[in-house]
Amino acid sequence: MSMLINPYVFGGPGFNPSTHIGSSGSPAYTYVKTYDWLTGTGFGTASTQRNAGIDFVRDFTFGKTDNYFGVSGSETPYAAAFPHTTASRLGAKFANPSPALAGTSYDVDFNVTDTAVAFAHSSSPCVTVYAFSGSGFGTKFANPGTAVDSTAAYGVNFGIDGSYIAASKQNSPYVAVYNWSGSGFGSKFSNPATYPSSRGNKVDFSRDMTMIAVAHETFPRVTAYPWSAAGFGTKLANPATPPTGDGMGVSFSPDGLSLAVAHVTAPSISVYPISVGGFGTKYGNPSPAISGNSQNSPAFSGQSLDIAIKHDNSPRLTVHAWNPGFGTKYANMPTISTYQGAASFKTKI
Repeated sequence: MSMLINPYVFGGPGFNPSTHIGSSGSPAYTYVKTYDWLTGTGFGTASTQRNAGIDFVRDFTFGKTDNYFGVSGSETPYAAAFPHTTASRLGAKFANPSPALAGTSYDVDFNVTDTAVAFAHSSSPCVTVYAFSGSGFGTKFANPGTAVDSTAAYGVNFGIDGSYIAASKQNSPYVAVYNWSGSGFGSKFSNPATYPSSRGNKVDFSRDMTMIAVAHETFPRVTAYPWSAAGFGTKLANPATPPTGDGMGVSFSPDGLSLAVAHVTAPSISVYPISVGGFGTKYGNPSPAISGNSQNSPAFSGQSLDIAIKHDNSPRLTVHAWNPGFGTKYANMPTISTYQGAASFKTKI
């Protein structure tokens, strides 16, 4: 199967046997597992369920090469990671990072080469990044020269080109972006001219690195900007039909054509066509309706053919075909989680 320039997009129709989807849940809200994912079929073979050792899993993500799985949570050590392979799926947990995070971790992301893993968390420095390898966590990178926030960061995202790291955060201007290299944090970019309206909950770069979006509290609940090596461009006009409640998560589709916003209040997810020219008309809501609020970023599969939403009520994780627009709902995952948790797709590069 050929790989396009965008590491998240693969040529050819049909399913990719190296695609996986993750879930979290009981007992004690500390456990995670992954499933093989087959577009057009749905959930496949499950991994061994693993204890992340973190009470109340907040979020998780696959490494960009599908070789690792990172987890953030509410209890010390607040961070965990596992090896993950196509053959053996979720392996035994790596040793905890040292030094430990300073507080509750809300988000986790690997850089494009899986040589660094970042956590957004409460308490200074609010974003902590460790070197990473096949042996697990390495040395902590030095904190950025300009502090991320004085209270908390709730989202973190490496640009797919490896040059930037973004954080969504508690206090104004609610989003911060830094240069990034193998040496760690570089200089902070100037703040956008027009800030998001309130606390930034999650942040995402488009895969072609031409846009950045923030899901946040209060109207318009999602804010997007053009992005370039010069930093933030002029804020895009708000969507004509904004999300109905506080934006809790945001994801660009791998093909760059859609922006999905998870939010509180029905329909719990709003998806828009998007380009550097602005938001398009909101797509119709999924059917059947999502059950409960969505608290984390939605996830598109690697070919932008499916979309997953993790939400409060049973079945906790809902996956629909995406074409673009919501298609048929897939059958529920074989073991339904008892906790809202998170959703993450990854397609092996």
